[in-house]
Amino acid sequence: MKIIAPTDEEDRQINEGIKNDPDTLEWSDSMFQRAVRGPQKLPTKEKLTVRLDPDIVEWFKAQGAGYQSRMNDALRQHITERS
Repeated sequence: MKIIAPTDEEDRQINEGIKNDPDTLEWSDSMFQRAVRGPQKLPTKEKLTVRLDPDIVEWFKAQGAGYQSRMNDALRQHITERS
């Protein structure tokens, strides 16, 4: 997927719309400094290093973003079918 940046005029219109939206709040530097991330909602996954054949990795990557999750799903399906 190619990202297309807005033109200067589009960017100006976007920012003007944000500024005029009564439901939009512009965060100050102090608000960003106080911001904290909430607790993890889903179980934390384990980070590890695994060696895979290059053609396997390329096949999953060719499917687009989220290839690691698709690998995880394929492994989960393999386990489920054999349980």
